[in-house]
Amino acid sequence: MLYDSVNFKVYGENIPLAYLTTTLGVKGVERLIEKKSLSFTLWTPNIMMGIDNIDGLIPIMHGRVNSPAHSDPEESITLGLNFIADKLSRKEIKKLTHKIRDFYLIPKEGLESDAAAVALSAYKKNKFKLLGFDTTELDIYNLNKDQKLKLLNCATTCLEYKFLISQNFISHTNKKFNLLFEDSFNSISQNTVRKYYSKITTIENFPDLFSLAKELKDPLKDVAFLRDKKNIKKFRKWITETMEKSDLQEITKLYIDEIQNAKGFFETKKGKVSKSLFMWSVGAGLGSFIGPEGVVIGGAIGARISPLTNVGLDMLDEYMISQIIKGWTPRMFFDELRSLQKDDK
Repeated sequence: MLYDSVNFKVYGENIPLAYLTTTLGVKGVERLIEKKSLSFTLWTPNIMMGIDNIDGLIPIMHGRVNSPAHSDPEESITLGLNFIADKLSRKEIKKLTHKIRDFYLIPKEGLESDAAAVALSAYKKNKFKLLGFDTTELDIYNLNKDQKLKLLNCATTCLEYKFLISQNFISHTNKKFNLLFEDSFNSISQNTVRKYYSKITTIENFPDLFSLAKELKDPLKDVAFLRDKKNIKKFRKWITETMEKSDLQEITKLYIDEIQNAKGFFETKKGKVSKSLFMWSVGAGLGSFIGPEGVVIGGAIGARISPLTNVGLDMLDEYMISQIIKGWTPRMFFDELRSLQKDDK
């Protein structure tokens, strides 16, 4: 809901796709794909550890899986869809596969070797201590099984982090990235959309999205429907732009200011010109409504009926501005979510 798109990491069969298709239906998944709101990463690179200790041989190793399910997007999609209990027809699978395959990412070649080098550097500088693995006075050529397992987990984190950076992705599920790369990742980890959103929900006295999802009968369907609505899109744009130009501490004031200072289209510089033209055209319409004489005489009758016209235009103007073309505010995002709560009861 808070992001323009979501990417799922897939290892072999696309199980996330099977779940989404079961929950949202084929058309729901197609809609997300068409809006470029959904994509997948077929995870092929791997970090491995040598079992035996060999003098002079660093145990950190790397490689790639190359079976069809793990390297071919179409195979990954087809096998994933076969996990659905209520089987799709062959035609549906083929159609969905052709739509989704172009929204698959495959990590570039060489990523795993770069990550292995980064992991070795981090090991030597005892940077993995942040993850609970203190490498002080440890001989990398003589690690026991438990130490190798810890090193493997840390090196895998390096690999995943490098991929995220290469794609300009952000992960909110792995706190290791913030711990391990505190200096380089600091600006991202401190100013996440979720943290900004959390501040705003406090102002609105509204539950976070996770809590809201637990209240709804079918949260995935509701989210898929809502995320393309105008107010939701505008909120995503607003909160992203706000993050770029302000600190987390300022979000409360900025949010309140945005609500208090909202301008409708007719109140903007461009809108004022349009408003004058709009008023004139409505005035002509009222003249026509009064009778054919109004159309012929034009200005003369306009002067005689000015009180009536003014009353009509004032009412129309107020209605148009306050109801139809009112200024957008980020609060409209929460209005949409509140309507979702009411509909679900």
